[in-house]
Amino acid sequence: MRIRNDLIRIELGNKKFDFQNLILNEYLKRFAQAQIDEQGIGQTQLLKQLKCCLFKFDVPFENITENSVIHNQDFNIGLVSNTQYSQEMNNNQVTIEYQYNNFDLIYDYISGTTNDDLTQYYGRKITAIGFNSSAESDESYETKFPVCAILDTSNYEIYLQENQELVITRRDIISSDAEFYSNSSFVNAPAHLAPYGTPQIIFQPNIYEDDSHTTWKSFYDNGYGIIYSVGLSNYKDYINEELIVGTDLTLNITDNEITIEGLENILSNKKLLPDNNIYPDSDLYPIKTNYKYLVVKYKVWQNVHSGTYENVISTPTDTGLCYYQAIPLSQVGNLNLKIKYERG
Repeated sequence: MRIRNDLIRIELGNKKFDFQNLILNEYLKRFAQAQIDEQGIGQTQLLKQLKCCLFKFDVPFENITENSVIHNQDFNIGLVSNTQYSQEMNNNQVTIEYQYNNFDLIYDYISGTTNDDLTQYYGRKITAIGFNSSAESDESYETKFPVCAILDTSNYEIYLQENQELVITRRDIISSDAEFYSNSSFVNAPAHLAPYGTPQIIFQPNIYEDDSHTTWKSFYDNGYGIIYSVGLSNYKDYINEELIVGTDLTLNITDNEITIEGLENILSNKKLLPDNNIYPDSDLYPIKTNYKYLVVKYKVWQNVHSGTYENVISTPTDTGLCYYQAIPLSQVGNLNLKIKYERG
């Protein structure tokens, strides 16, 4: 599975600058973690959404690599806007485009304050732009959420200036070589690749404050793909021998890799033995053969809300829909396989 940044476009007035940025390891780790955590879909899936951008002024970062761990507060400001996005999905690819403008909340990490006035930063040279799921400083939080991607603009003369509207566009392409099959037309693409998952599957009614129905809370929650089982098969859309995660199989996750251990790609000898009434020859024996596909089955989960207006309860729920990712196999015998997120 690969994540590739296709475009970063900075528009200042009538000027346009097009780049591609560096995807940091932090972003790859988030995609790997999100595939195995159905109980955390309220947070782990949201962490894949790059809704905020951050600016560093005047002084550039030094020695930035894909392994760098950079925090929001390493920048000067974090910008929050009503980020617009569009997400296109097909059998093996998700293309997502964000547009950041009309910034209505600014985190100033130097002063430790928030404001809504971008004009005070006019005349400052932009040396780097970061992207993350939140613009909040993580200094006071036990769990840290470093920046997911960064663009070094220190070699370009890009300044915030008066009377020049700032618009930033980001486009990423997330893809897989695995072959896709779904048991429902509602799931027409591998949802685990999509930062915003699939459209809502389980309808959720409003929760009203009282019987007058004048005040209410409404809900729309996307569906997300979580690994349910891993199996072996001769078919792309069917599992002959299925191992359930957590019951028959343990997935180990290290950074951006999910390791599957303990699979054996050999058809059972019992399935190859002839009937007791058939005796071909004392010198003839059934031979071991291998399955053609490793098939990963994903169940689609969605948060469903219940409770009262004052106390809304969010429950991760199995929608009953699933899809398969089939990977051709040539190796026979014991398998130690990895699902790995990489840069495109």
